[in-house]
Amino acid sequence: MIDRQIILSESIDKCLADMYKWAQPSIDITKLIASDFKDNKQDPIYKKHYLSQNNYKYIVDAYIRAYGMKDEWKNNFKVLIDYLDKGGLKDKYIEATKNKPGYRSYEKVPSIYAYLDKEDADIVLSLIAECRDFYRHNLEENKFSMTMALGVGSPTCNAKSVESYWHEHGFPDFTIEEYNIENIIYGFDDESLNISEEDFIIKLQAKTPHIYGL
Repeated sequence: MIDRQIILSESIDKCLADMYKWAQPSIDITKLIASDFKDNKQDPIYKKHYLSQNNYKYIVDAYIRAYGMKDEWKNNFKVLIDYLDKGGLKDKYIEATKNKPGYRSYEKVPSIYAYLDKEDADIVLSLIAECRDFYRHNLEENKFSMTMALGVGSPTCNAKSVESYWHEHGFPDFTIEEYNIENIIYGFDDESLNISEEDFIIKLQAKTPHIYGL
């Protein structure tokens, strides 16, 4: 039987692997963990790899969408309240005639105020809003976001400290390159700047070759 928690745990591992893949320097953290690498609490691995806030958010948001963690609770209530408050549309099937086939059309739905007096309609809408605000929701998305931010050692966004670390450990020419993942994946406006995702990752890995014995 498929277990939702197992699926979400898998998303954490894959998201972390993507973060270190796009970090500077880039590493395959899955391969590193499989090699029985032991992190040092006094000198943790996350402090040695840089990932910008924008790229961090891009990766986290991608996994939230891909694994269906995005909670549409408030958006769904907004649609319902707007539909009742302002009116909307509903399906209407137009029967076929001798000269014309049947087809689906639409017809307007009046506002709830067309059916109830203002006081009663206001009460209905306020009760729906109370329901929207009372029940707990967004749990998976919030838990995932907190786990990636605090629980698994995601790469740091402190570029200066990462540069300093590698300068002190035998890579005096190591520099951070600012970029957006989205541009690498989907291409820059300037075609001369375009580089494949695979080649870009190789370039990030080349900044500090053979680190951790990989």
